[in-house]
Amino acid sequence: MTKTYEFERRYYVLEVPVTAVFCAAMLGLSLYNILMAKTTIPAVYGMFVIAAVYQLWNLLLSHAYPQYVHVDDASITFELWGRKDRYDFDELDSFLVRSNPVNGNTFIRAGKTTPFRGRYWIATKKYTDGKELYDTIEAIELRTHPDSLKALARERAAATPPRKKGKNKRK
Repeated sequence: MTKTYEFERRYYVLEVPVTAVFCAAMLGLSLYNILMAKTTIPAVYGMFVIAAVYQLWNLLLSHAYPQYVHVDDASITFELWGRKDRYDFDELDSFLVRSNPVNGNTFIRAGKTTPFRGRYWIATKKYTDGKELYDTIEAIELRTHPDSLKALARERAAATPPRKKGKNKRK
C-alpha cells in the first residue's frame, strides 16, 4: 500500500517557487551591480551571488525540497516538478537522517549522494500527516542502519522504565 505525503500548498508555494524567483532576481541584481561597478563593496554582492546560486541549485537541479513523498512497503520516492527519485529498501545502503523533533525539520541523505540527487530537506510539519511522515522517515533510517548509535539509543530508551517524579531530597 502506497502512502503519499504532500507538501501543503500554502507552504510549498512560498518555500519553493517564490524562493526560486526571489533567488533568481537577487542573482541577477547582484551580478549586475558587480559587473557594472555600481557598488563600493563588491564582496557583499558576492555573498548574495553565492547564496542565490546555492539555493537555486537545491531548488532547480538537485530537487532538494520535494513536493511529494511516496512511501510503500518496498521503497521511498521523493518527487518535485515531475522528477521522481526512488530508493528501494532492499538496495538502500545508506539513509542518514538529521532531524529536529520539535519543529519537524529533517535533512535526509539517501543512497549514494551526488550534487544532483540524494539530499532532501523535508519540513515534516508542513506536510499532510506530518507526524506520521516524521515517524516513517525515522523508521526507515533505523531499518537501514539497525546497529547505529541512534538505533541503540532508541532501543535502550524503549527498554528503560520511566522515572518516578518525586520530591527532591536535597538537604
